[in-house]
Amino acid sequence: MTFDHAVNKLKGKKEEESEEKKLEELKRRNEKKKKLLKRALNFFSVNSAHIEVVREEKLDIVSFILLPYTHCLPKETKTFF
Repeated sequence: MTFDHAVNKLKGKKEEESEEKKLEELKRRNEKKKKLLKRALNFFSVNSAHIEVVREEKLDIVSFILLPYTHCLPKETKTFF
């Protein structure tokens, strides 16, 4: 085995390790993004609501935020609304 051949072999191994590290980093970032997206969707599903309104024979869906104090209201009050 020549010196050049040994150097090229080591470079190949380093490049493979570098590629593996990049792939692991991409996987880790992808998982982190998925978790953040799931948390965001959960936040909006808990803190927003919608009602269906019929106008001019068309069904419209109106979405709105739920203010923090609305989570503490009794069920009867929420139903009455």
